[in-house]
Amino acid sequence: MKTTRIAAKPVARIAGAAALAATALLGLSACSLVAPVATMIHYDPADGIGTDLGEVKVRDAQAIMGESGAINVYFYVVNSGEEQARLHVALGAGGTDGKAAITLAPEEATTVGGPDSDVAVLVERPTDASLGGLYPVYFQVGEAAGQQLLVPVLDAEARPFFEDYLP
Repeated sequence: MKTTRIAAKPVARIAGAAALAATALLGLSACSLVAPVATMIHYDPADGIGTDLGEVKVRDAQAIMGESGAINVYFYVVNSGEEQARLHVALGAGGTDGKAAITLAPEEATTVGGPDSDVAVLVERPTDASLGGLYPVYFQVGEAAGQQLLVPVLDAEARPFFEDYLP
């Protein structure tokens, strides 16, 4: 007996390959339908941490510790409002290490604790600060509710670029 092989029609073969490719493409790309968009996730792109207090934004807050154990609380603050604002800062748990108030001009940015800054927040003997740890700093604007940040305590000796930021 002679066996005859019947070849599949080219149209059916092309349609099958296209269906297989479409299924694979859909299966491999569907994960992006439910995954969060990475550019929409907030993060602090620096050593410090930040928060928004209405029209006042605190950025890159960090505590730089010197050899004596004193710290310089460094941060960058932006008042995007059209009126002058007053930023209250409480240092340590419950403000035990001191308090400061900084007047912010409208629509301006201010560096606090930097080498070229006129404003500094220094703590001679911080109660809750240790190298590599987190130091509680409470920020508040006006009468609105404030925000406590756990600010990283960084070693100026380990990072030579912090030399100018020493307390």
